[in-house]
Amino acid sequence: MLELATGKDRAAVNALARQVHEMHVAWRPDIFRMPEELYPEDRFAQVIRNRQLYVAKLNGIVAGFVLLKLKEYDSPGHLPRKVMVVDEICRLKPDILAATCWLFNHEALMHITSRVKAILPNVCLILGGPEFLGDNEAFLRRNPFVDCVFRGEGEEGFARWLKCWNKPEAWKDITGLCYLDRENRYQDNGLARVLAFDQLEAPEESELFNWSKPFVQLETTRGCFNTCAFCVSGGEKPVRTLSIEAIRQRLQVIQNHGIQNVRVLDRTFNFNPRRAKELLQLFLEFHP
Repeated sequence: MLELATGKDRAAVNALARQVHEMHVAWRPDIFRMPEELYPEDRFAQVIRNRQLYVAKLNGIVAGFVLLKLKEYDSPGHLPRKVMVVDEICRLKPDILAATCWLFNHEALMHITSRVKAILPNVCLILGGPEFLGDNEAFLRRNPFVDCVFRGEGEEGFARWLKCWNKPEAWKDITGLCYLDRENRYQDNGLARVLAFDQLEAPEESELFNWSKPFVQLETTRGCFNTCAFCVSGGEKPVRTLSIEAIRQRLQVIQNHGIQNVRVLDRTFNFNPRRAKELLQLFLEFHP
């Protein structure tokens, strides 16, 4: 378990840091040099005040440490911002950490969540997303810091799980949830599907909805009648749709917030030519 470093740990941290840095100097003397101390008193005090330095102890002796670095985005292609994901999560001390895992963020997400779990071992970590549409046993055994993963569409199932997140004995009733039980046996609750898609609360109605982006994604249908192997929507039957009137109401809410860029998520836009024409006419109402 990791814990925030204290002044008493400075000598041990310096000794460990020196071992690693000696290799850096040996490999790349053109860019590295060996200082007297990598963590002099002023720097050590600063990283502790910023809650950036954590140590792992074995029988009371520092066996390792981790330094959380603040990353600044200030390139021409980024808006200026500072990011320290792990530190910010740990500062909030959440009971639950939930994240969506995609192919493009999988590696970074696993690094972040494993570090958070090391610092906050009691946080309950649940992951979902298209990376978990298959067999999840090997993943859970390979990453024991993950408490459970959700397979399928999560709006209904995740809401039910939140009511029993701290009672693993009740997880067996949550469709789509996959986890290792107290006896380390793999439990697989199948695949979750939201059949009443048109009855879901619109994301824009949530107080947590992020209106700071210059665009909004609007899902008008869910599912696909095709079975393309390369697509995560392949075989998601039946195709479920929102009514034209429901889409009109959501577009009005989006427009009232000053958003002009709407990205429509419709996997089978033209499978019904009549509906496709109605949608195009509706879009013209808002963006003639």
